[in-house]
Amino acid sequence: MVPTSPDWGTNLPVSGVHINSAANVNYTPWMTMTVEALPASMSASGTSTSILYARYIGDGYQMPDGHLVFWDTNLGSLSPDVSATYQGVAVAELSSMEEGTALITVTDGCGQIITLTVQALGYKPRFDIYEHDNTVLANSAETFTVYEYVNEADTAVLAKVHEDGRVKVSLRSRGGTDVGGLAQEMGGGGHRLAAGFTVEGDVEEVLSKVFALVESYR
Repeated sequence: MVPTSPDWGTNLPVSGVHINSAANVNYTPWMTMTVEALPASMSASGTSTSILYARYIGDGYQMPDGHLVFWDTNLGSLSPDVSATYQGVAVAELSSMEEGTALITVTDGCGQIITLTVQALGYKPRFDIYEHDNTVLANSAETFTVYEYVNEADTAVLAKVHEDGRVKVSLRSRGGTDVGGLAQEMGGGGHRLAAGFTVEGDVEEVLSKVFALVESYR
């Protein structure tokens, strides 16, 4: 904990006292830094990130804008490595191409130091293969259902289910199917060889409709 500024005075309990050290001082209000990572784990793909927040709590008082917070990690990279508070919050973003536990050290201009960890997970999907398709359950909150080219198949379909229930469908064709026309009928767009759309609904029902439409666009 630190006083309400790096070198600020205070009005309580004694007015006009200048404080630049928290040692052996019982003054109020204090400004406390807290740190949080959202999400607390991410994929070690380099494209998945965790957003780090340093927030200041001061019994109703707010840290002035521009207070510097310094970020460091033993795994991956941080952007930026120095950020300034805005409305009491400083933000950085962590990404990693390596699996492991990132130890984040957060230091502010007053000398407060807090550490936290973020897990960088390897992408290890589970496959359930049957006939011409396979289901991939990722180590995230999203489910991927993949329908791949098999042997001489012309069309590939990738369905991604978001947490809010929306289904994003990507379509690819070797040329025998106009997936652009199919996607337009479903409210999306694209061209003959690559297209897509996003709808609300059950993924199996959406894919069943797609399979039925494929025949009419060949």
